[in-house]
Amino acid sequence: MRRLSSRLNAMFLSITLGLVVLATVILVITAQTGAMNRKYNTLHKLYSEVSRVMANYRNGILMSADPWAVEQLEGESDEDMVVTFMTLATMKEAINSISRTAGARTYVWRFHEVALEDLPEQVEALAITEDVRRAKNGYSTFRAPSNWFTGSNQLVTFVGPLDLGKGIEGAIIIYTFSEDMFAETQAAWTWILIGGTFVMVILVVCIQVISRRITMPLRQMSTAATRLAEGDDVPDIPITTEDEVGDLSRAFNYMRSRLAANERMRRDFFAGVSHDLRTPLTSIYGFVKGLKEGWIPQEQMPETLDILTHETRRLQDMTDTLLDLARLEGGVLEIKREHIRVKALLDEAIHASNVDAALTCPEGCVVAADRRLLHRAVSNLIENAKRYGAPPYELTVKETEDQISIHVRDHGKGVPEDMQSRIFEQYYSGGKGSGLGLFLVLETMRLHGGTAEAANLSDGGFEIVLRLPT
Repeated sequence: MRRLSSRLNAMFLSITLGLVVLATVILVITAQTGAMNRKYNTLHKLYSEVSRVMANYRNGILMSADPWAVEQLEGESDEDMVVTFMTLATMKEAINSISRTAGARTYVWRFHEVALEDLPEQVEALAITEDVRRAKNGYSTFRAPSNWFTGSNQLVTFVGPLDLGKGIEGAIIIYTFSEDMFAETQAAWTWILIGGTFVMVILVVCIQVISRRITMPLRQMSTAATRLAEGDDVPDIPITTEDEVGDLSRAFNYMRSRLAANERMRRDFFAGVSHDLRTPLTSIYGFVKGLKEGWIPQEQMPETLDILTHETRRLQDMTDTLLDLARLEGGVLEIKREHIRVKALLDEAIHASNVDAALTCPEGCVVAADRRLLHRAVSNLIENAKRYGAPPYELTVKETEDQISIHVRDHGKGVPEDMQSRIFEQYYSGGKGSGLGLFLVLETMRLHGGTAEAANLSDGGFEIVLRLPT
């Protein structure tokens, strides 16, 4: 059971670990993507601001509403004030001011003029020629190194076209570093690690609880099965779930109850058999003692011998029944088939049972069966009807192309519904008899490839039908 619990724990932990790793990867990718998108939005906004400043420079104006322009204005002015004649130095200061705010540097590259400032070597090393060529065609390019999230401080660039209303005149080159992006994702990784550890701890505890809940009924059944094997009486296993484990618990409880019932019936059977064996033996012992001591009159000798013969035959039949039961349980009971005239066999069984029964049987009806076993099966049915039913008794044989059926019925009160499904069980007697007769009848039919059925009749009485292949 520990191995099953360990396998369940290992399976759940593997699944949980895989899910946590997958969730961590997704969250990390999401954090990295978010940092990348925010960096792109920042640089794109900076690009738009630079483009606006360049346009104002072209038009020779400076809006006082721009925060970076306040330092350039002398005296007091309202938000609608316009300062004209923006100089190159003013424009460069404005671009540098908004670039510092975004944590970046900005360069303007005119295709037909000298750049405002020379590009630093580290920017030139980015090989942005292709990005500038794309800007000349009207496209913007955002470029970040693929390994920026490893912690190395690398350049991130944004290159867009410089369009001041008269067509594309150059490219606006903005660059910054990935340090802030890494710091942002590193903070996310820290929270992901803390959250993942917390989730793992919670899941491990839940897995242990679930594993114990699943295996507890199995451990209880294992202990109960061991006690059953040792002959102890055990209580039912509590059913706490409605799944396969619950079904297994129900099956175990059903098996336990049937084993207990079978054990009770077995004890009752042996008690009944002991009594049944003692009765003929006591009778035989008494008459033999009377013959030996000579106190039985000579005129009673024939009757005495008949009684001894009957009791001896009765004892022999009971012994044969017990031997056949042992052979059945050992799987070594063999049948010796021969062609039997059914009417003659039924007449013998009726005569041996000393009962007045009506027999209806087609002439010439023959079946291939073991005479001794079939005779005993019919005799058991007649004795059963005689003991538990009421006259008149009827034996009817019906014949078809591939089988015959022997119907034995009485006109008594019938059998209670709750007992009908169990009358062929071994040792089940319903409080009467040994509980072997009908069980041996059913097993005899199975050995011959036939069946035995029992039912109450609608017009009163009880009927048992034996079906045998011809």
